[in-house]
Amino acid sequence: MPQNYYQLGGFRSPIKWFLYNDKGLAECIAGTGSPLKSSTDDPVELALGIKPSGTSHLLLTVDQTHHVADNLFLERPQALPLSSMDFESVSPIYFHGPHQLAKKLGTLKPKAQGSRDRPPTDNSQVNKHYVSREDGAARGSFEHGRLLYCILQDSLDLHAYALNDKSWVESLQICSFVFNTVLVDQRHSSERVTNPRVLDVGIAEADIPGIFPRSPIHIRGSWNAYLSRGKQGNFRYGTTEELDRDSANLRVKQYFADKIGSNTHPTILLVHDRQTTLNFLKNCGVDTNNWELGIKGLLGFETFKKVKSEPGLSRPNDPRRQQPTTSSSRHDDYKQRQHRPRSRSRSPRRSSESPYKPYRSPRRGPPSPRHRPGPRTHPPIYVIDIQELYMKLMQTQFGSESVNAISKQFGQPDVAEWCAGNEAMHIIDIWRSMISGASIDDQRANRTAPPPQLQYDTYAQTTQRIPDLADSDEERDPNDFAAIPATALLVSGAGTYGDDDSDYGQSDSD
Repeated sequence: MPQNYYQLGGFRSPIKWFLYNDKGLAECIAGTGSPLKSSTDDPVELALGIKPSGTSHLLLTVDQTHHVADNLFLERPQALPLSSMDFESVSPIYFHGPHQLAKKLGTLKPKAQGSRDRPPTDNSQVNKHYVSREDGAARGSFEHGRLLYCILQDSLDLHAYALNDKSWVESLQICSFVFNTVLVDQRHSSERVTNPRVLDVGIAEADIPGIFPRSPIHIRGSWNAYLSRGKQGNFRYGTTEELDRDSANLRVKQYFADKIGSNTHPTILLVHDRQTTLNFLKNCGVDTNNWELGIKGLLGFETFKKVKSEPGLSRPNDPRRQQPTTSSSRHDDYKQRQHRPRSRSRSPRRSSESPYKPYRSPRRGPPSPRHRPGPRTHPPIYVIDIQELYMKLMQTQFGSESVNAISKQFGQPDVAEWCAGNEAMHIIDIWRSMISGASIDDQRANRTAPPPQLQYDTYAQTTQRIPDLADSDEERDPNDFAAIPATALLVSGAGTYGDDDSDYGQSDSD
């Protein structure tokens, strides 16, 4: 059943409490007297909604909104609420006090828009880059991982996020598949993607609910032994299997045959570069046609099934563009949404070029009154591309070229040697680090902020290099002064997401 929300702060928020006073609104929601806090030491849990365009919004459920309004003698919003189906993802976000929430509200506050010839848009600090884009699917996929982690830790109110079923957790499997290719390959790029020259293969599994890696497998191919990609590392977690091409392909094929034997046991597969990975698996004889991209469907929301593996895969266009509506049509739409099947997003229109199609369980409609419903069915594999998640998280391709490169960006020891068996373990650690952390924008800010000691050292060096000219009559050549490092400007300016002890963003001044 869909959940309904009111947007808190940001562009065209229907909540009019403490207008133009983020601190007052933050105190109301996250302060010691907040009706949403069970104790003074607990953080306040709100919802973070990401729309198909990629914009993010703070949300209160209708019940939360009315609870705050009634307890603090505030006016209830008059507008119709939003539905969970209006968002690509809705996930939890936590605030450990009004200071953090006020800073987040500041990043969502739209700036003054001078031109009256154009309709107003969300030009806030965090959303101005996404208004006319379609980044919601990838950004939402990151948040689906955080939602899954909360479900596994049993720390989530399912109803607040339009989740009604988690019975699949008992049979969930998580594994990883990584391989290394030759460093120098002069073939055309399309051929490198469709038929990669593989040096070794790594497979690992993750325990649940902790998502820590275990049971690694390392297979090294003898057919490309004369090729390389630099210094090869030792497999640290077991014994390497040296196999010829046919034996290696059969080993990989058998592993996945065992994993996808039952459609009532969902399996998540972590990979790096899904296009090349799916093509390599197809070359090994693994049928990937019915595998699904992302875990949106696993969580219970309607999604898309991947039907073939080939270069140039793209996400389908989402028709859920908000169109101007009259008040009566919005009211009728709201009444209709209450009776839609449980789904966070509607299916995009299919085209002949789309490599996806809606995945629907064979069991449709209400169960017969004479028969109990059978177990929920799943696609064979839910694929998660760690490379794609990393690029959306960090907003850059830098450092995404390999599992080891991403590990380095995440603060792991620099590993120069390649070994797919080790990397199959590392990719699970990377994903756990992503989904157990803050929301996508706040996590990027935390990961890109310089360490506190570096901030202090850089600031100290900068202040020593900049002389005080106000009280000096001595003529000085500006070229004698060292340039101020960019990091120092970042530290000594208005602040960053990572300043103080907060996980959340800095307010803009209008």
